[in-house]
Amino acid sequence: FTYVPDPVEIPVGATVTWTNSDTAPHTATAQDREVLQSGTLNPGDSYSQIFDQPGTFDYFCEFHANMKGTIIVQ
Repeated sequence: FTYVPDPVEIPVGATVTWTNSDTAPHTATAQDREVLQSGTLNPGDSYSQIFDQPGTFDYFCEFHANMKGTIIVQ
């Protein structure tokens, strides 16, 4: 029930992939869902996204509010 690694630091244009290695469904969701919204990731599912703008992007799991992560795009 954690995002690993956290935080993630990447260059502009890099791809981040989330893979659910847990036994419960999760999401990777930013407050602004147009920035990041993975949808439901069931166990074994993956989601990838390219980050083409610099910034710091905080995200969370819609099912487990204590799961939080940060992507730093430089």
